[in-house]
Amino acid sequence: MLPDSKVWIDLRYYPAADAFLRSDGQANTWSAWNTDSPEQHLSNGVCASLDTTSGQWRNKQCYSGGHKVVCEMPAV
Repeated sequence: MLPDSKVWIDLRYYPAADAFLRSDGQANTWSAWNTDSPEQHLSNGVCASLDTTSGQWRNKQCYSGGHKVVCEMPAV
Protein backbone atom coordinates (compact mmCIF):
# COMPACT_ATOMS: atom_id res chain seq x y z
CA MET A 1 0.00 0.00 0.00
CA LEU A 2 1.31 3.41 -0.95
CA PRO A 3 1.75 6.19 1.62
CA ASP A 4 -1.25 8.50 1.98
CA SER A 5 0.98 11.50 1.36
CA LYS A 6 1.67 10.47 -2.22
CA VAL A 7 -0.43 9.83 -5.27
CA TRP A 8 0.93 7.65 -8.07
CA ILE A 9 -0.03 8.66 -11.58
CA ASP A 10 0.51 6.71 -14.75
CA LEU A 11 2.17 9.04 -17.25
CA ARG A 12 3.11 8.58 -20.88
CA TYR A 13 5.64 10.70 -22.73
CA TYR A 14 4.52 12.00 -26.12
CA PRO A 15 7.50 13.04 -28.29
CA ALA A 16 5.35 15.04 -30.72
CA ALA A 17 4.03 17.20 -27.91
CA ASP A 18 7.29 16.99 -25.91
CA ALA A 19 5.17 16.51 -22.84
CA PHE A 20 4.11 13.96 -20.26
CA LEU A 21 0.38 13.30 -20.26
CA ARG A 22 -1.66 11.44 -17.70
CA SER A 23 -3.15 8.11 -18.69
CA ASP A 24 -6.53 9.86 -18.97
CA GLY A 25 -5.05 12.17 -21.61
CA GLN A 26 -5.03 15.34 -19.53
CA ALA A 27 -1.93 17.48 -19.68
CA ASN A 28 0.07 17.85 -16.48
CA THR A 29 -0.27 21.53 -15.73
CA TRP A 30 1.21 23.37 -12.77
CA SER A 31 -2.22 23.78 -11.22
CA ALA A 32 -2.91 20.07 -11.53
CA TRP A 33 -0.54 19.19 -8.71
CA ASN A 34 -0.02 20.58 -5.25
CA THR A 35 3.76 20.80 -5.27
CA ASP A 36 6.40 23.38 -4.43
CA SER A 37 9.01 21.79 -6.66
CA PRO A 38 9.22 22.18 -10.44
CA GLU A 39 10.91 18.78 -10.69
CA GLN A 40 9.68 15.29 -9.99
CA HIS A 41 11.63 12.06 -10.34
CA LEU A 42 10.17 9.28 -12.43
CA SER A 43 10.37 5.65 -11.44
CA ASN A 44 13.12 4.95 -13.97
CA GLY A 45 15.34 7.64 -12.49
CA VAL A 46 14.73 10.17 -15.23
CA CYS A 47 13.76 13.56 -13.91
CA ALA A 48 11.02 15.59 -15.57
CA SER A 49 10.84 19.33 -15.12
CA LEU A 50 7.90 21.66 -15.49
CA ASP A 51 8.00 24.27 -18.22
CA THR A 52 6.23 27.11 -16.43
CA THR A 53 5.57 28.89 -19.72
CA SER A 54 3.71 26.06 -21.40
CA GLY A 55 2.64 24.31 -18.21
CA GLN A 56 4.01 21.01 -19.47
CA TRP A 57 6.31 18.48 -17.84
CA ARG A 58 9.42 18.12 -19.95
CA ASN A 59 11.96 15.35 -19.79
CA LYS A 60 15.41 16.60 -18.81
CA GLN A 61 17.09 13.56 -20.35
CA CYS A 62 16.62 11.58 -23.54
CA TYR A 63 13.74 9.18 -23.00
CA SER A 64 12.28 6.54 -25.25
CA GLY A 65 8.91 8.12 -25.95
CA GLY A 66 5.69 6.19 -25.66
CA HIS A 67 6.72 4.10 -22.67
CA LYS A 68 4.59 4.31 -19.57
CA VAL A 69 6.25 5.63 -16.46
CA VAL A 70 4.95 6.10 -12.95
CA CYS A 71 5.55 9.48 -11.40
CA GLU A 72 5.40 10.09 -7.67
CA MET A 73 3.66 13.38 -6.96
CA PRO A 74 2.59 15.02 -3.70
CA ALA A 75 -1.05 14.30 -3.03
CA VAL A 76 -3.43 17.09 -3.97
